[in-house]
Amino acid sequence: MPIQPTSPFYFTATEKKGILALLFLMLLLLIIRILLPIYFLPSMGDEKAALQALDNMEFKIANLPVDSFSYPTNPSHFYTKNKNTNKAQPAVAIHLQPFNPNTATFAQLLQLGLDARAANTLLKFREKGWDFRYKQDIQRIYGISPELYTTLEPYISLPNKPEYTKKEYPKTPHSYTPHANNYPTKYQPYTPNTTSHPTTTAIRIDLNRTDTSLLQSLRGIGSTLATRILKYKELLGGYTSINQLKEVWGITDQNFELIASQVEVVPTEIKKIPINTIAYNELKKHPYFKELGVKIMYIRNKKGKIDGIQDLVEEGISTLEIEKILPYIQF
Repeated sequence: MPIQPTSPFYFTATEKKGILALLFLMLLLLIIRILLPIYFLPSMGDEKAALQALDNMEFKIANLPVDSFSYPTNPSHFYTKNKNTNKAQPAVAIHLQPFNPNTATFAQLLQLGLDARAANTLLKFREKGWDFRYKQDIQRIYGISPELYTTLEPYISLPNKPEYTKKEYPKTPHSYTPHANNYPTKYQPYTPNTTSHPTTTAIRIDLNRTDTSLLQSLRGIGSTLATRILKYKELLGGYTSINQLKEVWGITDQNFELIASQVEVVPTEIKKIPINTIAYNELKKHPYFKELGVKIMYIRNKKGKIDGIQDLVEEGISTLEIEKILPYIQF
């Protein structure tokens, strides 16, 4: 008995061809799924052994000496669209010589000891019309540390910034000598008030409990710098020391001293990182674990669990690095 057109199981000739083509495609995909692992993918053996091999490979790659890389001359090669990419910078022979930051090339800056990021930042400053007038102006470039500036300062072909000295005028006390018998008794000679008044202590702002409006009320901090200070606090999980302000982009040694005298740090609400359970992609978002995260993952996979500081020391993590990350981790 033929299927009637009104039946739900009735299909036209075109629909039948489409169904047959779909069934054929599904069968083909099923066959590929079965044969692909057999003929095209190599056997990885035991899954746990494979994961261990991958972890060892990643750790070895992260610790390769920088001399094993070739050094490109194009500054655009140093940066990718992924800002979280952390690659070891190749070493360049340091050659100190007189230079002018207004005319120095990218290659010359690398030979002077600047890394690729700092050299590229300096070039971008010049492209935007920035003119370096004094030696001290080069300290505005992010990536030029005080130690590097001290090394480069004798070779910068620019004058030193003139120091402003406040002109002081001698203070002459005003004297008053009343004329005898010319003034009533109530008008007495002026006597300076020598009563001491208690000194007032300036109120310091807690970096962990502030906002942009409070920060902008301080000397040396504008809207942009206030935003950077709060953003870095979120990345860290809270400040534990005033010295961490030196890690904020845009804060030089000069304005650090000014800002540090107006703020304080009360580390009562530090966000802790569960070092034994956190995923690597989350761990490397913390500024202190961008490079150290690979080592932490390696130690955790090797030992199964990091029980304390001794496990980190045994695997070669320096005391300085441990002191830096210790306030932010929990075992």
